[in-house]
Amino acid sequence: MKIIPIEFKNGKGYDIIISNPEAAVQDYLNAINRAVEEYDLVRLWTSKEKCFGCDRCCRERIPLTLADVGILAEHLLTKEKAEKEKALAEVIRRYCRIFVYGDIVDIHLRLTESGACPFLNEEKEICRIYPYRPLVCQTFICCPMTKRAEQLREALVNRGEDDLVRWWLKYAYENGIAVWFDEGDNPKINLGDFDFESEPFMFISGYSKVKIRDVVSPNLWKLLS
Repeated sequence: MKIIPIEFKNGKGYDIIISNPEAAVQDYLNAINRAVEEYDLVRLWTSKEKCFGCDRCCRERIPLTLADVGILAEHLLTKEKAEKEKALAEVIRRYCRIFVYGDIVDIHLRLTESGACPFLNEEKEICRIYPYRPLVCQTFICCPMTKRAEQLREALVNRGEDDLVRWWLKYAYENGIAVWFDEGDNPKINLGDFDFESEPFMFISGYSKVKIRDVVSPNLWKLLS
């Protein structure tokens, strides 16, 4: 997998090419993190204003994937020795905010009273969980990128979000509890409408075993490879 620096009109950004059909999502994250350290990528908050690593993106909506919640549970709840399923649910209860709009569910990090990510050290403007920060954070460099690089990021985040929502509904269904949420607009969640007998969620154990080609569409995979 190659991250290729490219000069755009508004500064240096990147493209991505995947040559290995077995490439995993973790390989993508590793390549992105290396690019941040090795390439002089422009950091733009807008098309004209540079951010140079400010904390503005830590005050935006921060969606989570199922793997993100699993990783947070592993690092934040280690002393509690909770069962895997209960640990995931506890992370959602403690750190997430759930919105339900009709039959649409949105799960993201709960912001503080000042509107910041709960894991942001606001005094130092740095992330307190940087090594295991969510996928959306790892892949947001705040720089220009090609269309296929943008589509890859969107596809992985969206799939991971869908897996998290589906796990959340499945957990409630299997434990005979009502789904909980923080805010709703005409919520229409009927657990009986969902198929919970399909194969296990790929994202639940992290990103190292999730092949990118199994997540993205055939057309996008063709563009990337």
